[in-house]
Amino acid sequence: MKKFLLVMLVIGGLMMVGCDRKNSRSWLENKFGNELSRVYPTENLEDLFEEFPDGFGINQTLIRNNHFVEIELYGDESDNSISGSLVMKDLSTPSEKIIADIPLRYERNSFTLSGVELAKEYWDFDGFLFQKLKVNSSLLSEMKLKDKSYNFQNGDMRTIYQLNNSEIEEYLKISNSKKYNLGFGGSDSNRGYYYTIFIENQNDANEFYFSERVLDANN
Repeated sequence: MKKFLLVMLVIGGLMMVGCDRKNSRSWLENKFGNELSRVYPTENLEDLFEEFPDGFGINQTLIRNNHFVEIELYGDESDNSISGSLVMKDLSTPSEKIIADIPLRYERNSFTLSGVELAKEYWDFDGFLFQKLKVNSSLLSEMKLKDKSYNFQNGDMRTIYQLNNSEIEEYLKISNSKKYNLGFGGSDSNRGYYYTIFIENQNDANEFYFSERVLDANN
């Protein structure tokens, strides 16, 4: 019995050491850096099929000036098509009224269909952030870390930094970067690829919040 208890204590101790390691800044930044570098940067969306041959999803969300904009695209492995929609809601109305619901299609390195010009009225970014930004562990290690976490029960993890990146600031058309946090989120327990980058006003995320998520077909 004593031998069994000793073995269990040793195993428990090793598990705690492993958990502490995963909650360290170096482990989290290596994990985020290695995984995000698979996508950031990818200039042509169609090249994502090389990384995710079974298909993928892209989700981008923006909250600004009482408006909510969400773009969802799906890469279909059966024909290598990329399509989805843009939805805009007015958050100042009790029902969060839908202002626009526009179908989108991406082919030959650009968006097509008649709704694209209308979509640009609500989504004024020049493409997706992952088409512009290079992310790796070296970049993360140079930034000012504000918070980090690793959930040992479900594998959820995140790091939050003080925003200080000219490419992101230029893409989002924001100034005074000290007002904003830059965060990375993911899960160590997912079967496939599922990672998010988000930027938020550190005092009020309802004033400004942006997120971009790329996931593979296993999620």
